[in-house]
Amino acid sequence: MSFENSYWNSSSVFDLYSADNPERVLIQPIIAGIVNELKPEHLLDFGCGDAYVERLIDCEVKISLFDKNVPALMQAHKLLDNPNCSIIIDEDLLPGNFYDCIILSFVLVCIEQEEEQEKILKKLKEVKTESGTLIVVNSHPCFLQYEFAAFKTSFDKDRFSYLEQGSPYNVTIKQPNQKPPISFIDYHWTFSFWVNKAIECGFELEEIIEVPDKSYENLDGNNLFPPFLILKFK
Repeated sequence: MSFENSYWNSSSVFDLYSADNPERVLIQPIIAGIVNELKPEHLLDFGCGDAYVERLIDCEVKISLFDKNVPALMQAHKLLDNPNCSIIIDEDLLPGNFYDCIILSFVLVCIEQEEEQEKILKKLKEVKTESGTLIVVNSHPCFLQYEFAAFKTSFDKDRFSYLEQGSPYNVTIKQPNQKPPISFIDYHWTFSFWVNKAIECGFELEEIIEVPDKSYENLDGNNLFPPFLILKFK
């Protein structure tokens, strides 16, 4: 499936961005905390979505937002209303050796081709400074067969083919207070695939963070397995 025909380039994605999304409580503050601890001068959010995490980041940071869904990118920039924030519409215009922190949050799970994942990682290697940090955030691929406070997938825990790379699955984002859920398609890649692909593209793994689940409003957490995975690379 091409990006042009995907959920992430459709108007339906605005329903997700405007939803009462538990991921904002469970994962976005952790990402922002990592960025604030790093104290970067120049931050790139590659595949920024609604740029919610930038609302939690120190206002002194100079932020560049990039997303292939241009209408969503424009709206995110408008809502953020931060004089230190700019948008980049064409990824080929990203400056080389410039960003000392890059966020790649829930982007790789949207991509079904290995070649495209490699292309993105190589581009980010070009634009990151030597001492900069790449923060990769994904749903934890080892536990997609379980239900969490924020989401559940179409994988069956009794028949989960973990080693089947690039297989599509349905994601249902749950909302509290009986609001209707939101569904879309993501693609499964193993833990080792993401780590090894990043290393192959020139990154060095610095830290692995497995984010625990927790209850949110009337949505019960799963205290047995982590729903999210954060990989920090140099």
